[in-house]
Amino acid sequence: MGEGALTRHGIEEYVSDCLILLDHRVIDEISTRRLRILKYRGSLHGTNEVPFLIDVEGVSVLPIESLGLRHPGTKKRVSSGVPELDAMLDRKGFTRGSSVLISGTAGTGKTSLTAALAIETCRRGERYLLMSFEESPGQLTQNMLSTGLDFRP
Repeated sequence: MGEGALTRHGIEEYVSDCLILLDHRVIDEISTRRLRILKYRGSLHGTNEVPFLIDVEGVSVLPIESLGLRHPGTKKRVSSGVPELDAMLDRKGFTRGSSVLISGTAGTGKTSLTAALAIETCRRGERYLLMSFEESPGQLTQNMLSTGLDFRP
């Protein structure tokens, strides 16, 4: 980069057909590489900064706009892991791919229900993201063992 210009001499950016700006930032000890297409003659292109990774498999660009919700809908249902809840859900469980928010006051069983969902999902060989902001993984595992729900497998 030049002083006050994108290039060393200030002319390269005008004669180039495509101009890609790479940036590397470290904020709060977190390293992030960013890519931005500033110019691409004759083309419609996104101008937002996007993260990119460099690893043993090469370079991966992660454009956020490509993460749109374009997957087709489905009527397939999956078990919640709680037969009584599945019965309340037309005896079929949740629609595959749906987002499920479990809400309630302290002590109502949110964590236990979430644990049952996680265990059932993993039993099917699928992935599950459980975010716990109040307990460590070890404490959560121990607490759920006391209710008969075992995360360990």
